[in-house]
Amino acid sequence: MRKIIRELIDDLRKEDIRETKGKKNFIPPIPAAPTDAPTTHYDVPPPPSVPEDLNNQTLSQDPEQKVLQLDWQAQQVEERETLE
Repeated sequence: MRKIIRELIDDLRKEDIRETKGKKNFIPPIPAAPTDAPTTHYDVPPPPSVPEDLNNQTLSQDPEQKVLQLDWQAQQVEERETLE
C-alpha cells in the first residue's frame, strides 16, 4: 500500500505529466481571461428599504420606536395573511 501511495505522490510531483498531451493524466493549461468580457459584480448593495418591504426595513435604534415598528410589521403581516 505504501509503495502505491509513494508512486502516486512521485507522479504528482513530476512536471512532465502536466506538459505531455499523450499521457492520460494530462492537465490542459488554463485559458487566459478575455479582456473584452463584461464585468459582473455580485456584491450589489441591497435595494433601499421601503415601508411595504417588511423584510428589508431598517429598524430604529430607539427601543420604543423599534417596538412600534415591529408591531406595525406584525399588523401588516396579519392583514396580508387574511387577504390571501
